[in-house]
Amino acid sequence: AMETNDKLVPVPSDMCYAAGSPSPHYIHPACLGFIQRTDSAKCPRCKGLDKQSSMSSSSMSYPSHCANIQVLPGISGFKSTAKIEKLISWAQSVPTDDKAIIFSFFEGALDLIEGVFTEDLGIDCTRLDIGLGPEEQAADLLRFKESSG
Repeated sequence: AMETNDKLVPVPSDMCYAAGSPSPHYIHPACLGFIQRTDSAKCPRCKGLDKQSSMSSSSMSYPSHCANIQVLPGISGFKSTAKIEKLISWAQSVPTDDKAIIFSFFEGALDLIEGVFTEDLGIDCTRLDIGLGPEEQAADLLRFKESSG
């Protein structure tokens, strides 16, 4: 395995929809160089969102969600996946006075799930992202603890 001390860099704005946003996408410099030499030269995370957006995924058999939320410029909503549909089914089975915690290493997936929960299902959500400072995390935990089911 090749060892490197290179730090991640933001994906440039000509390749990434999220560049300049509060949640930019990052990439390893060597990977960025490789992608820039290819014909597609597009942010890998944005490519994934493109594939999942309702506009470019008409062949998927799962339903669309969050039709009122702009996922990418000019694209609203997204096509679901089997995992998201299973999670939605499970969430709908949780008694209304209970609380649940969902963990994911993929913030993009949590963004989509949070949209479905709040916009489509009317379920209140509290996020604890790694980028939050201790004060914000404490406030979010308190909100979660004090909220009703």
